Amino acid sequence: MIRLTTILSALAVLTGNAFAQDEAPDLFALISDRDMAGLEAAIEAGADVNQRQSEGLEATPLMWSTGREANYTRVLLEAGAEVDVRDAMGDPAINWAAYYGNTDAIALLLAAGADTDLIGHGTPVEIVMRRGHEASFALLLDHRGERPDRSAAEAALEAAALAGDGESIAVLAPYVDMATARDWAGRPVLHAAARANRADAVTALIAAGAPVDGEDSIGFTALFEASRDGALDAVEALIAAGADVNHVSNENALSLTALHLAAIGNHVDVVGALLGSGADTDAVGTMGATPLMWAAFEGSHEAALRLVEAGTDLSVEGRFGDTALSAAEAYEWDDVVRAIRERLPE
Repeated sequence: MIRLTTILSALAVLTGNAFAQDEAPDLFALISDRDMAGLEAAIEAGADVNQRQSEGLEATPLMWSTGREANYTRVLLEAGAEVDVRDAMGDPAINWAAYYGNTDAIALLLAAGADTDLIGHGTPVEIVMRRGHEASFALLLDHRGERPDRSAAEAALEAAALAGDGESIAVLAPYVDMATARDWAGRPVLHAAARANRADAVTALIAAGAPVDGEDSIGFTALFEASRDGALDAVEALIAAGADVNHVSNENALSLTALHLAAIGNHVDVVGALLGSGADTDAVGTMGATPLMWAAFEGSHEAALRLVEAGTDLSVEGRFGDTALSAAEAYEWDDVVRAIRERLPE
């Protein structure tokens, strides 16, 4: 069984954390060190560009490269790296690029024929939506021909929302179905105001009839968007308007909550606002991980400590058997480890 600590180790060379593998395969080490000359020399000498990690996510160098500059992806593709091979979680390289929001790498993979329908932690479109990578989202929608047709009134409504123009929102509302009004990518317009941290526009849109808990195609509400992006003013406006702080996203977005997203982003002020409004600290998604465990996985130190102090259930084990304690130990967060140990039963 793959454990969270081995996944953390698999990401360690990219992130430069102390728990990186001691003996990474040559191409992985060269990519991690940003040694382009060494990578090209190794390939010229016959290194296998489709080698796999022996543990963890069983990644390929092409997957690994998407966490670096796109030139590493380009060199591997030119050397014959397989585009659609999938890791232990079912994610091909384009899903990795989507996770990192590496738009240049996504473009190279699309040009190489990458399949955008393969599902690991969602499709690449769903992953960039969840992660909030707008430029990558636009590229993928354009590639798939999925940008929605909108009325001029809808486009004007989005522009007013992004500008925080409540008066224009009120004027436009009679000409738009506020229950279905969409932004440029087909998400509720309220989401756009939330991402932009336009609390005034959030309030005006809801007053004009936008549903406060309206969902996009992955089950995210405006509160999810604001929480992920650390948009505290919008978070507070949405909570004041009655947003469900314990809404759960769809399975194609890992069944997360707004608190998961705030924790992942290390937005401690948003974490506090959600906790103060009754957010469930022990909610688990499809990976079996609480917001605390996700914070640890993503390296969000301050959010992890805040969630421990909030009384999160520390006995929860994730899908791969790891706990908040093991994740904190992997990151060598002494204060988090100490706080967890103080709360664990003898």
